[in-house]
Amino acid sequence: MSKSNKELTIEVVNSFMQSWSIKNNTLAIQSDQLIELIKKVNRTICNLDIPNECNENDKVEFSEFVKKHKSEINR
Repeated sequence: MSKSNKELTIEVVNSFMQSWSIKNNTLAIQSDQLIELIKKVNRTICNLDIPNECNENDKVEFSEFVKKHKSEINR
């Protein structure tokens, strides 16, 4: 069963927050930064879900985000 965009967004943001806290030894992130991250991740996932409306920059940005944080995410 595939996950909804909301579920994927939550997973990615949670993974990012875990890797952020490991890397920086803190969860200190501004609430507006977190809101922007959630919006951007959700928009990217939605765009990947609808290829005809997908922004290529978002695709690249999301894949770079995953590559960059993959080692921390897989811990």
